[in-house]
Amino acid sequence: MSENQVPNTQRKGVYIVTKDGCKYCVKAKTFLKEHSIPFSTEKMDPESDGYTNRRQELIDQTGQKTFPWIYVGEEFIGGYTELQRSFETFRLHDLLGKIGIELDTDF
Repeated sequence: MSENQVPNTQRKGVYIVTKDGCKYCVKAKTFLKEHSIPFSTEKMDPESDGYTNRRQELIDQTGQKTFPWIYVGEEFIGGYTELQRSFETFRLHDLLGKIGIELDTDF
């Protein structure tokens, strides 16, 4: 398994780990909606008992310390900035194609 893969074989599609008050989480979800890309969300609550452990798990898996954590299938792509960059370089198109989501390239 590469360092960018999530060891959760049940993860499907586009998956975002978010929290309330995160402007980049909102921007990422808006970006995906604007491009008609379906996604699911794991919303973390800093007040919950498992928050610190789950956040540390994500940091350990990805090396990224900030919200959101965005995955396409099991591939970690980064946060909002990396989502935009992957769209501009067509990497997002390729990753989506691998999981059966076709992205319109007429823009």
